Amino acid sequence: MVSSSEAKSQASTAELRDLYKAAKSERERRAIALRDMALRAIDEGVIQTFGPVKISTVDAIFSTHLASELPTKKQVTRTGIVDLSGRGSPGKNESGWFLAVEYDYSGSINRYYLTNIHQ
Repeated sequence: MVSSSEAKSQASTAELRDLYKAAKSERERRAIALRDMALRAIDEGVIQTFGPVKISTVDAIFSTHLASELPTKKQVTRTGIVDLSGRGSPGKNESGWFLAVEYDYSGSINRYYLTNIHQ
């Protein structure tokens, strides 16, 4: 049985995914990532700031497959990239916004960054 808070979280995740998919430009995707993904998702409990957040939540919103590439316990963490430019995975010499998500072997997100600085 799904609790009302879980149902709300699932609905919010689906709505955020649909907003992201409908975005036509990098600017729109960045705005959604900033405004909706970060702020709204936190406000609605999709991404919780007080407990472990699963990388599968990012996968559900952005249609990525980061959860299928969990690091081993020996690796400790891995950083996955969500390209917001629509041009594919950002490289060192490219421009455009992306979301970098650091997650551990259990699939919990440790940190995430929204940036346009490529290193």
